[in-house]
Amino acid sequence: MEREAAIQEKMLNEDPQQKLREKATVELRRLGFTGSEQVKAASVFVKMPEQISMLLTLDKTLRREFILNMLSDEERRKRAEGGTRKMSVTEVS
Repeated sequence: MEREAAIQEKMLNEDPQQKLREKATVELRRLGFTGSEQVKAASVFVKMPEQISMLLTLDKTLRREFILNMLSDEERRKRAEGGTRKMSVTEVS
């Protein structure tokens, strides 16, 4: 059991995507985002991993604005999907 945990930890440490995700998480905390905002940003990162690279590429002074815009765009996208979503039979009944 202990050996399996060590192997998994080693694999995580070698995964470049995992390292980027960790850096992005640290950066979100450093920028002062709330836990809720961090979770929302993480859900965007899962769907669009290239956003992590862009965040970390930007100058530090632009990163907070980038995340705020990303979260705003995601909220607009969700609202647009919700407005055009077809109702299921159970919702109509």
